Amino acid sequence: MKSATKNLICGIGLLFAYTVLVQAFVPLFAPSPAAAQSCVPKTTSAARVMLQVDRGNVDVINSLDVADLRARMRQGYSAFQGWHTVGLTTAELTFAIRVSISAAPNNAGFCGWVTAVDASLGFDVIDVFVASRYRPGSCQFQTIKRHEDRHVGVFRTALDHHASDFRNALRQATLSLGAVQKATANQAADHLKRLLTKRMRPIFQRIDNDIDRANASIDTRETYENDMARCSSW
Repeated sequence: MKSATKNLICGIGLLFAYTVLVQAFVPLFAPSPAAAQSCVPKTTSAARVMLQVDRGNVDVINSLDVADLRARMRQGYSAFQGWHTVGLTTAELTFAIRVSISAAPNNAGFCGWVTAVDASLGFDVIDVFVASRYRPGSCQFQTIKRHEDRHVGVFRTALDHHASDFRNALRQATLSLGAVQKATANQAADHLKRLLTKRMRPIFQRIDNDIDRANASIDTRETYENDMARCSSW
């Protein structure tokens, strides 16, 4: 949220992070002469896929001044000229996966396939900033906080909306990986991890796009002017 003599505006920062952990299990299979030419999973069971969705806890921070808030705004965010940031909501959307594989040795190295994926998607913390010039309980603080709460809702609604599709896409992506032939079990695990992460990026980006559109519908001159009218001075 930004403030001039009669104006407010809100800025949103959304960061993305991938965390990938790999566990490789190497059973003691004896390699056969045709093993390298027929690298296929040595199981008929589908990989187990679990996704945990975290809507995030909200922290309200009232210790930063206008300059600090402006510095925290996402690079490239379009703000109205001459306005000062008095409110800001930031969140880090994180996709973390732990991939477990089995890898069977053969005459060309190892044939590896995914046996389990444990993933999490969501927000650890959603930070809501209100400029320090406005103290809790004041009309200005409450107005800014109300505006920023709408952006918190945007983050969580986008996550809720896409969670089911993300879970299904993760399951389908895992099932479609098949097996890979690499020189070592770790190389097989790394390759499978990179394939899975790459296949999930498009839906990850769709969440970002939905958030941008929804936030833009909130951050308008009309909204700011209506917010300004709630308090006698700024």
